Amino acid sequence: MKIRLLLDENLSEHLLSNMLRKAGYDVIWLQQLAPYGTIDESVLTIAAKEKRTLYTRDRDFLRLSEKVKNHSGIIFEYRNNESSHMTRQQILKALATIAKRHSSLKNQIVVINSFRY
Repeated sequence: MKIRLLLDENLSEHLLSNMLRKAGYDVIWLQQLAPYGTIDESVLTIAAKEKRTLYTRDRDFLRLSEKVKNHSGIIFEYRNNESSHMTRQQILKALATIAKRHSSLKNQIVVINSFRY
C-alpha cells in the first residue's frame, strides 16, 4: 500500500515533510489546506476528502476517532517524557512496516513509538 500523509499542525512541516518526501511519500502539511488552529473534527474531514492518512502526535485524535467512525486513518506517534523521540530512520521504518502490513488504513489507528514498528 502507498501511504498518502497529511501532517498535523503539531509536526514540523519542514523537517519531517522534507524527509518523507525524499523517501518517496506523498505528503501535505495541514496548513497548506487549512488555517492554524483548525478544529480536530475538521482535520479528519480534510484528511478524508484528500484521501490522506493523518500523521499526528495529538492524543485528542485517539479519543475523537471513537466518535468519528468514517476517517481515512490515523498514524499516532506516541511521545511522553520517559520515552525517547523517534529518529528519522525509525519513522521511515515504521511507515514502511505499516505499508506492508495494511492494505488500507481507513478507519484505523496505528500507534508508533520508539519501541515498536
